[in-house]
Amino acid sequence: MLKRIQKLENIGRFGAASCGAAEFSKLTLIFGRNSYGKSTLSEILRSLGTDDVQLLMHRKTIPLSSAPQVAKLSFIPNGHTSEVMISAGITSWDLGGIDRPSIAVFDDAFFHDNIFAARQFTRSTKENLSSFILGKQGVQSAQNIADKKKLKGEKTRERNQLLRDGFSDIQDLKGFLSLQVSDTKDQLESTIELQQKQYASLQKKKGSIAQIKQRSVCKEIALSLSLESHMARINSSLKTSIETHHEKASQRVSAHISSNFMEKEGAEAWIQRGLQQNNGERCQFCGQRLQEDAKQLLEMYRQYFDESFKEHEESIRRELDGEFSNIKGYSIAPTKLKIQENLNACLSYPELLEDESYSDDRNLLGTLSNELTEALDVWDKERNKLVLEVEERVGLKLKTPHQPQPELVGNFAEPENERLQLLAVRYNELVKLIGLQQQSFKDSSEPEKIEEELRALATSGKSTKLHLQRLEKDALVSRLATLNGEIQALRAEITTLETNLKAQQSTYLQSYFSSLNKWFHEFGSRDFRLEMELDSAGHTPVYYLRVLFKGEHISEKNLAKIFSESDRRALALAVFWAHIDNLLDTSEKQALLVVLDDPVTSFDNSRISAVHHEIISLYKKVRQLVVLSHYETDVAKFLLVYGRNHPVNLLAIENAGGASTLCCKNADEFVHSDHELKRRQITAFADGHQNSHAAGDLRIFLETELTFRFSRPLQAVGAFECMLGEKIDRLEEGDFISAALAQQAHSWRERLNPSHHCWTTDDIEDQRRTAARFMDFIYKDLCPAV
Repeated sequence: MLKRIQKLENIGRFGAASCGAAEFSKLTLIFGRNSYGKSTLSEILRSLGTDDVQLLMHRKTIPLSSAPQVAKLSFIPNGHTSEVMISAGITSWDLGGIDRPSIAVFDDAFFHDNIFAARQFTRSTKENLSSFILGKQGVQSAQNIADKKKLKGEKTRERNQLLRDGFSDIQDLKGFLSLQVSDTKDQLESTIELQQKQYASLQKKKGSIAQIKQRSVCKEIALSLSLESHMARINSSLKTSIETHHEKASQRVSAHISSNFMEKEGAEAWIQRGLQQNNGERCQFCGQRLQEDAKQLLEMYRQYFDESFKEHEESIRRELDGEFSNIKGYSIAPTKLKIQENLNACLSYPELLEDESYSDDRNLLGTLSNELTEALDVWDKERNKLVLEVEERVGLKLKTPHQPQPELVGNFAEPENERLQLLAVRYNELVKLIGLQQQSFKDSSEPEKIEEELRALATSGKSTKLHLQRLEKDALVSRLATLNGEIQALRAEITTLETNLKAQQSTYLQSYFSSLNKWFHEFGSRDFRLEMELDSAGHTPVYYLRVLFKGEHISEKNLAKIFSESDRRALALAVFWAHIDNLLDTSEKQALLVVLDDPVTSFDNSRISAVHHEIISLYKKVRQLVVLSHYETDVAKFLLVYGRNHPVNLLAIENAGGASTLCCKNADEFVHSDHELKRRQITAFADGHQNSHAAGDLRIFLETELTFRFSRPLQAVGAFECMLGEKIDRLEEGDFISAALAQQAHSWRERLNPSHHCWTTDDIEDQRRTAARFMDFIYKDLCPAV
């Protein structure tokens, strides 16, 4: 809601006006005399509503000044309590962050632009009226359809030219346009080059089928290099011992070895061999017969080295010899040979090396082969170290097979084996893939298959070239698709818009013209009827008015003779009112600021009363209503009738030295006539509230009161325009007043005559008493005869 016009500078009569003290309300009346700036205020609000600051530039203050134009208005947006400043800029209005206010202005510009020019309907006023009736949206819709038809024609011509220039060499245009190309131009050109090479390779392949069949393919390798199981069995044998049933013999043999052998290591083996050579009677070295103690010693040896020892010894020896041989016997040479054979097999397929994927796989195979070979060498080195350790420990065990030996500890080349296994998995996966490619190549080396591949490759080559052509024409295809889509969309949209517009306008126009006639009659032109006419000339249809007077059609050239000035004004006001009634929904009305500049110009009292009544109805429906008028009596009449029951705010445009400003006005003082003001002054003087009065006021007041109170009797006796004395006599003669009242009235007339004014020479308190008695006479005695 407009709250106040804060400042106006260099705009019309408002050279430098600060008007912030003058507040607007929901219903505001602005009184301003002609040329004070009412139209300027209307134009400022129209400029804000349309965001057309050029309207202000056309109203620069004269004489022209280089000072900038300033227009600052404060609004309270819906849902807010604080004011927001809106100001006019050089090119547009600065709205201070709020939505643009919705403003509808009725003034002389509306009248002359939309209804009459020189009292006639013209093509220009018809077009403007049509635009106003249909509203901004309706005009935009019609213009939108025309623009779209024009655009559709332009795009159709462009599409046809594009088809001739860009696609004349394409046989299957629909299929060509539907091709989906995901590759780049470089990729397609590379594909074509590759296809050409493949075609040449297939031709070459046809001549070398027998040789291809003899080629080997890559094969997987098997690696079983874990030493853990072997070492587990060796350690099991190393820690094995045997306890014989000759525990005492075992102890004595141990004691005997301890006390009699300088070298204890290998003593048991030496004793065992000697026992095997002795017959139990004589010494096998000197031949002497053995004494009893010697025999006992030999018997102790035999108990110790019995059959179970032999079995145990043989078992240990077999186990250790076997596992040691297994560890020692591992060879990585066969695996290396297979690795090399696979590399050689890859090289025997030069045709496949042209395949980027195969070439990449072959290079990767070389890398994995090197890694695998190096890993085999590392594992073999660790295995050789382990062989030496095992050999030493097994030797010790075999010297004393029945005695446990410490186990061998370590990782036994297992980390190296694990790495080998991981590499072998990757290697075999790649070898399998390469082998399948090689086998597939060999399988395809059949004359029939090669011919089939050649045909397929030729077809594929054509397709690739077509895809390349599609890609090269992609910009043209894209433009063609865009044009087709736009033409189709425009065709459908135009049809829909025309159908919708026709339906909407038909319903709306019927409603609008019904409302227009209603308001035209409400505002006093009851003998007229307005009908809708359509002018289809030109690109945009124009709706205008057909006028009937008492049922007879009036030609446009005769309208000036039939329409009075009041009728023309009423028609303009009815067009404006019907627009608000029909084009705006409830929410739009509730957001609307309506400005009416001199809406009752040239109206008689009946029309004025009708407009006043509708103003009251309208202000309740809209956000705010501002009425400007230069008719003082019109403003006073409105305030008298509606001012007490409705929150009417009165402002006035005042002018001093040619410069105007907007200020607040007391509505109560504004509505009172001179007679009422004199009554107040006389009463205030009589009651002692003021010490001065005008000498002739009482005489004038007497005549005015008598004329008002006896207006009908005076008219009946033909004395309404007579002098005061004659009026009194004629009222007495007609028995409208008594003889006594007539005598009193003459007495006061004579005393108050301007030629006497003798009472004004009395003391001021006597004057007060005279004024008081006079007012008593007026309001107590001056009454019709009964």
